[in-house]
Amino acid sequence: MESTVAIKKIITRNTTVGDLLANPEIAPLAQQFLAQYNQDDSLTSISEGEDGNEIMEAMMKYLPLRALVAFNPTKITDDMLNEMLETFNTTLVK
Repeated sequence: MESTVAIKKIITRNTTVGDLLANPEIAPLAQQFLAQYNQDDSLTSISEGEDGNEIMEAMMKYLPLRALVAFNPTKITDDMLNEMLETFNTTLVK
């Protein structure tokens, strides 16, 4: 069955980092956000596709956005995450 109605994708706190980076509309914004708020370069190197620790890459790929606040609370606050989600969702066409 194929739908004739386009459903707008919504980015939530449960969306994974990997899902963001796989979306061509959102990936540039996600990379910018991760680079801006990254403390130890692990997020940036994953988002830019550099070789690195496979376990860390897999962990980050499946990490929900809500976990970024706990992962790096001095750099990413709930308010920042909410602003990021709003930006991502207004960027998405469908």
